[in-house]
Amino acid sequence: MSTKTRARRRTKPTTPAPKTAPRLTLVDLRHPLPVRRIVGPPNAAQLAEARAALASAMARLPIPVLAWHATGTTAYARLADQTLLVHEGGHHTQFTAWTPCPNGAHHAATVTDTATLHAARLAASDCTTAHSTPAVRTLADALAGRTADDEPQEHPHG
Repeated sequence: MSTKTRARRRTKPTTPAPKTAPRLTLVDLRHPLPVRRIVGPPNAAQLAEARAALASAMARLPIPVLAWHATGTTAYARLADQTLLVHEGGHHTQFTAWTPCPNGAHHAATVTDTATLHAARLAASDCTTAHSTPAVRTLADALAGRTADDEPQEHPHG
């Protein structure tokens, strides 16, 4: 079959598309947000925060990247339940969790993943030991200035 015997298709004349109002979005895409750049080499605290964020991601801990704050080479992150996670620096995925107990103390536990973090939280919440040193007594006893076996006394200077 030759090309001369084929019937040509007729194309319809194109009409211009109707003009409509532009679609509005919540974000103005014409002007992107500026990129936050660190000028110069990172200092020790920035490296510690980055290493802690990377280590927590590798350990699958539910901690946002911006939750890490560092002093020197040690990074800290405070979680919603007042647990303080400490990363001592380096390229390891081992953390120390300081979890508060109902008796006013903070218990230290080594954390390597979400299961050990959960176990540390449960161990601290199940604590039944009465912590008797003044630094870790409950707030009411500390404000009253007494322990379990004390009678209330007057202030010695007054």
